[in-house]
Amino acid sequence: MDTWDSPCLAGLGVNPAAVAAEALSLLQLPDSIELSALSEDGIKTLDAALAVDQPAILADFLSYAASRLSVLSGGTADAPAAVTTFRDLLGRRLTPPDADRVDAFIEHALTLTTWAAPAEPDQERFGPLARGYLTLVLQGRRDDARAFVQDALRRGTSIRSILLDVLEAAQREIGRRWQIGQISVAQEHYCTAVTQMVLTDLYPRLFTGTPSPHRLVAVDAPGSLHQVGLRMVVDLLEFEGWETSYVTSTDPGDIVDHVAQHQASVLAISVSMPGQIPHVQALIAAIRSDPRARDVKVLVGGRPFTVAPELVSAIGADDFASSAADAVTTCNRLVQVTS
Repeated sequence: MDTWDSPCLAGLGVNPAAVAAEALSLLQLPDSIELSALSEDGIKTLDAALAVDQPAILADFLSYAASRLSVLSGGTADAPAAVTTFRDLLGRRLTPPDADRVDAFIEHALTLTTWAAPAEPDQERFGPLARGYLTLVLQGRRDDARAFVQDALRRGTSIRSILLDVLEAAQREIGRRWQIGQISVAQEHYCTAVTQMVLTDLYPRLFTGTPSPHRLVAVDAPGSLHQVGLRMVVDLLEFEGWETSYVTSTDPGDIVDHVAQHQASVLAISVSMPGQIPHVQALIAAIRSDPRARDVKVLVGGRPFTVAPELVSAIGADDFASSAADAVTTCNRLVQVTS
């Protein structure tokens, strides 16, 4: 992203990467890859939140960034001080009324921000299967982790429980541990790769349900780092008999064509970062404007909609889901409305 989505930040006259680099310099932090990425993510999130007038999106990022900044700086930097540096930098570069608008927006976001580290999972819900699987993948025991899941299936654990109570639960915990610095990014990537292998192992077992007349087309917004969450939704619906299709293209025209050709009942769009929202809004507009596809129900999912639910209708979607289980329930409800 080399341009700005919010008109008031366009007045900076430089791209987000330049602003992020200057902020790091002012904070006297090392120009590491991860710190640079965190700084740039911060300015991009501010831009995206301003563009849709949702301070809760920025507040959510600040809560996350507090943990990452502490980890990456070795505890020498804190998020409130970093926010002050960003505010001062933007205030010097922008002219009124843009500077006033940005300052008021950041102030509002700060009132919504929780600086506490993410809470540990509820041990009653994060059960022994999830803990056992997570232990194996964190030990680098890929084959044992895959065998562990197969053994759980043989002992009667349902596919649905494996997907939701083991794999999804473990992925959430992996993300939390990475955020607070308990595991490295390499471990996080490894764990995600193992989970993708397990999903592949489970695939032949999905086609045992009663066939459904409903069809799902699934797509990740451009820039998504991995597709585990959306793939779980697809697999759960396959298990319930839905016909599903995953689109790798991010071109709106290609996606509209795919939705039309497959006569989709629901289009599911996964959004992991606020900066993806304009693309998703443009995609939904393209869907609505094409007579072949405009009746498809659009379901969105991802962190931006969890913290700012009003975005769902603002971008033209029909509903959102906060988890894989919620996505399946919502998909079934959406098609019941039109059946």
